[in-house]
Amino acid sequence: MIWKGTIGETEAPASLRSGTSRLATRPPGNKVAVVNPRLQIDPAICHGKPVIRGTRVLVSTILGALGGGDSIEAVLEDYPNITRQDVEAAREFIVLDVNP
Repeated sequence: MIWKGTIGETEAPASLRSGTSRLATRPPGNKVAVVNPRLQIDPAICHGKPVIRGTRVLVSTILGALGGGDSIEAVLEDYPNITRQDVEAAREFIVLDVNP
């Protein structure tokens, strides 16, 4: 499966191809959602916007950097407290958020 999005065209992440992704939709009300083991949506953190777990790094910030042409390595240099797997989880999230 080829994924097309704002960060270019690439092969879909393995969890999407295999159907084993643990992503979920945004929670109703004031509930905390475990979107992926690496991502979190919590109304008490960044107004409930999706973030990298244990940080206040917004998924949208990561995707914006990638969409603007930054490489994953550049993003990791800018945000040393996240990992390559965190960036991949952010990419998976936007695919499922746009195409539920």
